[in-house]
Amino acid sequence: MKNLVVPLLCFLLFTCADVHAQTYAQYTRAADLNEGIYLDFSQYATNSPVPFDSLIDADYEHFVDSKSIDIHSSYTMSRNGKLVEIPATTFFGYNNGNLFFRVYDQGFTRAGIMGAMTHFSMMVEVRQPMPVATYGSGVSMGTNGTTVKLIQFILDNKTGAVYEFNPENLETIISRDSALYEEFKVAFKKRNKLEEKQWYFFRAYNAKYPLLFPATKQDD
Repeated sequence: MKNLVVPLLCFLLFTCADVHAQTYAQYTRAADLNEGIYLDFSQYATNSPVPFDSLIDADYEHFVDSKSIDIHSSYTMSRNGKLVEIPATTFFGYNNGNLFFRVYDQGFTRAGIMGAMTHFSMMVEVRQPMPVATYGSGVSMGTNGTTVKLIQFILDNKTGAVYEFNPENLETIISRDSALYEEFKVAFKKRNKLEEKQWYFFRAYNAKYPLLFPATKQDD
């Protein structure tokens, strides 16, 4: 009996390892993921979106069209046996053969470079102080205005956090890898060529940590 214990344990260990290895697959393209809407990060991370045809527009007239998710619309779905209305401003994103992520409450933008960190950008409306106007009475009045600017973002695929793409936010993620982090601290002692350095460490981190998803492609 003892002679069977070790071979049996080895068999179970290898079997479990093989099952685990087959569970996850490295990301190659959005078309390999299940299509639908991600209500939150966990649905994205587990490749388990809500299918488009299970959501109805707020007027109860049409199922959701995968090509026309409107940030200003709400959609209805069944949850716990009840119909609930969900505003698109709360969606994490969606996949219709291409991955899109929500940026604030301003819209959805297509994912760019995918990896442990995912990069994307969007024209975003931001507030900015307007010039102060001085009137004859000597009273100065300033107002807040808005402008539109292109902002780059990174999605941390470990936590679901979305950051603006800058050295400070990049450091939050890079610091998980001690070797890369030491190199990072040396590189950023000099505040020159910041964007070039950002991209170097973005790519270096993604090269070490591939993006994995559960390999659970649903049948069409």
